[in-house]
Amino acid sequence: MTSAVKDEYLLDRSTLGSSRLYMQHWLWQRLAGHLLHPSIPIKEKMKIADIACGTGFSKRV
Repeated sequence: MTSAVKDEYLLDRSTLGSSRLYMQHWLWQRLAGHLLHPSIPIKEKMKIADIACGTGFSKRV
């Protein structure tokens, strides 16, 4: 019989936690000055995979 794996995520998984992730993303974006690093060439119909990167709210490139 298998047992459940203990969740080791230390931060909150709630609306408050999502708000924290959004504000963290906003702050880093403002500090960096860009969403996608300028050395990466942007091409027409370009797609970016956002895998396991928080809430997925940053799909705007």
